[in-house]
Amino acid sequence: MFFADIHWKHDVSQSLLKGFLSAGAISCIVYFADINTTPIIASSLILNAIAVFFMSHSPMVTHRSLFLGHAFSFLSGYLFAFFLPVHILGYALSVGLGLYAAAIGSIFLAVFLMSLFRCLNVPAAVIPFSLVLRGWNISEVVFVALAVTILALLKFLLRPVISDIE
Repeated sequence: MFFADIHWKHDVSQSLLKGFLSAGAISCIVYFADINTTPIIASSLILNAIAVFFMSHSPMVTHRSLFLGHAFSFLSGYLFAFFLPVHILGYALSVGLGLYAAAIGSIFLAVFLMSLFRCLNVPAAVIPFSLVLRGWNISEVVFVALAVTILALLKFLLRPVISDIE
């Protein structure tokens, strides 16, 4: 029976705590992010905030995955945005298709690097798509690095309080 498996007092209190913590983190991300110009990056951070608090033991939200996953995402997005001649791809296919091919290629490279170095962070994998389509900005890198550092610090400090509901 579904309801027999729920330990009401513990599960409800843990769910409420995780809900309030993730809502607070999401509120800060939305407040400080320029949501109009960086919706994909903000969405990635929001998904990471939910994962940090609700799936704290997942390999996707280890400190290594949080930091290296975002670093590889920015690296692959930067490489495809600035060093790959998108205009040549565009002439080969069409301007729009070349840009989207570069965006998809940057996601492939990010996921490949994350998988190779065992630091897969699925929400971070969409960041290169945004970088290729919109361009690169140093303030985005600083914002994401700061947000990821805060999430990792919160995860470390709240480790004794937050436990996954089994």
